[in-house]
Amino acid sequence: MHLLILVLALSSASAAAKNIECWKSEGFKSRESYTKQQAQWKKLKPVSPNNADLISAKLSFDVLKKTYFENDKKLHCFIGCEVARIVNVRTSRYLGWLKEERDLNDCKSKTHFEVADYVATMWGANEGQKQSVNCYDLCKTYTGQEPSQEQSKATPAEQGKQTNAKTPHE
Repeated sequence: MHLLILVLALSSASAAAKNIECWKSEGFKSRESYTKQQAQWKKLKPVSPNNADLISAKLSFDVLKKTYFENDKKLHCFIGCEVARIVNVRTSRYLGWLKEERDLNDCKSKTHFEVADYVATMWGANEGQKQSVNCYDLCKTYTGQEPSQEQSKATPAEQGKQTNAKTPHE
């Protein structure tokens, strides 16, 4: 599984190297703001989970991603919650970070990096730790303004670091 992550990381790096104007397709106003965002995001990288947890998460994700929600943030919440419930919070947070890392570096206009996606995943992951939580019911009402949302924003990399990461258009 680490090999799969390495291949994905190398393909993202290759795409960025091939397309020097990647910052434009990613929706940034300047190359400098794009480069700054990449550096900030890399600093927030959580600890990688073990291979068994990554495999369990992948098997779960293949089923979970087919769940319908009317918006992207609710789906991020749901997947974060379910992966945390089925596997663990560490894996959920890591995969949420990795997904946004790939979006930030893939040079594709169809995908885009959003800190709010990661925050929704983290909030779901934090809630998924509760044994009695129904992730679907919880996340279908997700607004991004939940009471514990500030805590989710304050703990993006499990080490308690504050994020200065901004939306791509800043």
